[in-house]
Amino acid sequence: MKEIKDIMSSPYFNKMQALENQKKLLILKRKRLNGLIDLINKTLKGEGTMDFREFDMSEYYNVLEEFKTEHEDKVIKTYGSIDKYDEFIEKCKAKEDEIAKIAIKKYGSIEKYAKAVKKNLTSESLTLAEHIDKFKKDCLEDKHPKLKELFKKLTANLSKDPSSKELQEIAEEIINTAKKDYEAFKMDNGDVY
Repeated sequence: MKEIKDIMSSPYFNKMQALENQKKLLILKRKRLNGLIDLINKTLKGEGTMDFREFDMSEYYNVLEEFKTEHEDKVIKTYGSIDKYDEFIEKCKAKEDEIAKIAIKKYGSIEKYAKAVKKNLTSESLTLAEHIDKFKKDCLEDKHPKLKELFKKLTANLSKDPSSKELQEIAEEIINTAKKDYEAFKMDNGDVY
């Protein structure tokens, strides 16, 4: 409790921002609850039933919460703050049905998906933000000659139609170069994470 008091009395603590963050979290929770109520109503009307056990995401959320507890410094580095990470979790909860369907389709079960997420969180993906930062820095400082050349070609004539074959080929080459030369684009982080 003393830590909370210290945080709230700190001149760096922004009460309005904290309230905004709480409001966002509550809105996400409300959306999730509305989705569950809709699902129950559909089931009551006989519009389809589902086995809720198959879509139980608690193990997935436990993995995310465990990661937050064990790697607070990484969470803050990657998401900016614990509040932002909590927002991420609430957004996942708001899209729970969608995530569950994708997880089951790709991994066979929520349990297998949770294990894959845990493996990714505790392995190379911890440095994903660092890899992305390196890519951004290299692009901004023109440190990668091939990408520098490709971005120059891409922006040489801004009046060209972005869907033109020429620009699409350049964009494809940028993607392939980034995938080949940057770890951030080599990792398998899943569709939803």
